[in-house]
Amino acid sequence: MLSSQYQVILLPRAAWFINRHPDLEVRVNGILQYLSVNPYAGPRITHLKGRFHCRRRWREGDYRLLYDIIEDDRVVEIFDADNRGQIYR
Repeated sequence: MLSSQYQVILLPRAAWFINRHPDLEVRVNGILQYLSVNPYAGPRITHLKGRFHCRRRWREGDYRLLYDIIEDDRVVEIFDADNRGQIYR
């Protein structure tokens, strides 16, 4: 079994959104566990461009979670979560 390498932190905006969407809330533990092991690559991870350059996105159905990787501290900060059509506004 792989051990966790990164600490994953849900910032208030992302936690607020997840808590209000029960279908996402039931899946968030698996997402956090995956990101704690490998936040850089995976079938649901995309490296963003433009305004969100150097940030990453996790795709979960119609939801998107945006996060930063702070490599020096081995931390993943999920700073926003929203519906697919609203997250990039």
